[in-house]
Amino acid sequence: GQHFDHKMSGSFFDELGIPDPDVNLGCGGGTQAEQTAAVLVGFESELMSHKPDLVMVVGDVNSTMACAISSKKLGVPVAHVEAGIRSGDMGMPEEINRIVTDSICDHFFTTSEVANRNLRKWGVEESRIHFVGNTMIDTLYQTMRFMPSQKIGRAVYGSVVILEVLIIILILLHLLINFST
Repeated sequence: GQHFDHKMSGSFFDELGIPDPDVNLGCGGGTQAEQTAAVLVGFESELMSHKPDLVMVVGDVNSTMACAISSKKLGVPVAHVEAGIRSGDMGMPEEINRIVTDSICDHFFTTSEVANRNLRKWGVEESRIHFVGNTMIDTLYQTMRFMPSQKIGRAVYGSVVILEVLIIILILLHLLINFST
């Protein structure tokens, strides 16, 4: 998919101790259409070889949408993690991916009540919506153990305790909208 550069995916596997994927479709680079087409073809082949009972897709990238489409065309149920998220901006490729993916999914794993409401507005039955929390925030909490120790100072003035904490700010910059003019 679109995170084909080592700095955008491989380094996270290395630094977080995550095992390499069993299969890498090698579909990086090219236009969005080329990436999507390559994932459709490559993932369809994997589906035909392995015949899964369910496919779980995550997020809003091109491979999310392509894997959902390949699965549904072969009759394999699809679950979407981070379902129901909407920006309302159809100029964002990710928004198109979200809408297409959610329109064909069977199970929806959501990050917020806002996402749940969005899916209900689309007519998704409550029994198919599963609030699981924000996977990005959960990942942040899990990876904080790899960050440098926080400096915490403490001063007491009467009954007031003042804590000085080193704050680490992480910014997600890879969305196309952040680079558009």
